[in-house]
Amino acid sequence: MYQLTKETTANGKIKRLYRNEAGIEIKTSEIYKDQDGTVWFGFDDLFKIPIMRLSMARHISDMFTMGLSLKDILDWCNQEKALIKSNDPEKYEKLFQLILEKERLANYTADPVRQHLALCTVYVLAGDERIDYFDEEESGRKLKLWAGMVDAIPFFLTWYNVITRDYIKDLKSISQTVLSKQDQ
Repeated sequence: MYQLTKETTANGKIKRLYRNEAGIEIKTSEIYKDQDGTVWFGFDDLFKIPIMRLSMARHISDMFTMGLSLKDILDWCNQEKALIKSNDPEKYEKLFQLILEKERLANYTADPVRQHLALCTVYVLAGDERIDYFDEEESGRKLKLWAGMVDAIPFFLTWYNVITRDYIKDLKSISQTVLSKQDQ
């Protein structure tokens, strides 16, 4: 479990240092302060985020990579038609469940803005939120909060784009270094 070990202020922004039992350090910095006074923090280094958040980010990315295909939609339509024609006494409940499943997957796999916002919820901490724990409920809470703030969503999307651009540049540099070492 990570513990907050140091909090400093530089240029009017709060910086935090967390450390776990193994001595691994993670740094966060204040990136946003909302109208209610909640301070939002972003990880300074996406290479150093706790495993729970890394797994959630991977889960979200995998869902979007999977996407929805025409076959998925046609399969759902066929299932719905079969249920409507059936004599199953629970056909309406089953049909409703199919519709909810389709709606959930469509909401989270067909909209790239939602994907980026969902990833923002992983990489952004609200106030004293634990850095080593994250789940879908936490993501949902953040998204609801941000929806009520006029400038929050554009701000967090812009922040996300900048930090991931830097992260990808670093990955490219590391990959090129490894490849050049292999060629020697």
